[in-house]
Amino acid sequence: DGTARLWDEKTSKSVRCFAAFEGEAVASVAFGSQPSEMVFAAAGNKVFSFDLRKPDIIYKTFETEYAHNQDEVNSLAISPNGRFLATCDDSGDVKIIDLQSNTLFKSLRKHSNICSTVCFRGERRPWEVLSGGLDSLLVHWDFSRGRPIHHHDLVGLAMNSPQVVNPPFVHSIDVSADANVALAALGDNSVLIYDLDRDLPVVQLEDGHSTSVSQANVGQVLTELREARSKKGKAARQQNNRNKKKTTKGSTEEEEASKPKPYRLEQRINHGSKINWLCTAPLDASALGNLFVADQTSAITAYHILP
Repeated sequence: DGTARLWDEKTSKSVRCFAAFEGEAVASVAFGSQPSEMVFAAAGNKVFSFDLRKPDIIYKTFETEYAHNQDEVNSLAISPNGRFLATCDDSGDVKIIDLQSNTLFKSLRKHSNICSTVCFRGERRPWEVLSGGLDSLLVHWDFSRGRPIHHHDLVGLAMNSPQVVNPPFVHSIDVSADANVALAALGDNSVLIYDLDRDLPVVQLEDGHSTSVSQANVGQVLTELREARSKKGKAARQQNNRNKKKTTKGSTEEEEASKPKPYRLEQRINHGSKINWLCTAPLDASALGNLFVADQTSAITAYHILP
């Protein structure tokens, strides 16, 4: 509807409306680095910033306009230290903007088609960014040098499937809190887990979707669950080792069968409307839930992901 909204979780109501986009659809939003008083929003081929310290309820003017993209901006991201803004657009360009000087820092070009998503790697690798597009490329950049560290053409990947029906367009990328792993939502109905240290695909999650995957999120709730289960698993393995008796070579087959699968489907939610965006919160941060979903309706839906 040509606006961006800030929501109050306690009241489930919109408390701020950003309406300085001249009717252009808003494609992506982000907070500045924490603690942040700034909000960034992409509309058309521009990005706009807004200052939350102002008392306005409806923002009809912006603080700064960033007009470095020639084509429509599809995604934006803010670096963990708050210095850089990354954008990607329909021409395939990735732009890195220095927010301290409000100038273009680097222009990155590798994609031959629409670049749909961009994401910073994290504090551990402050000069690295990832991008993905409708050319099915996943590109890992060193933006200080303005060149790729590595790139993967996912068309030829097909890790688990004997046949790929839909092209593996890269619709969304997210990076884990430890900056070791990236998730990519693909057009071939799968989610790719990617090892960033080795620059290698690890596994393709294929059991959850029957159509193109629009969003992937390594949320805070998932990180908490992983840490909790890791501790439980470690305790169980230690107990198992204490109880284990010496076995012969004939037990190898049984041990192999008892090994856990590399992944399993934990939960499936039939949302009912095409999903445009996901974000998560820590387990106990919100009474509303810990998974928030934006879709093609005007409502935001909250779900509880259970441990």
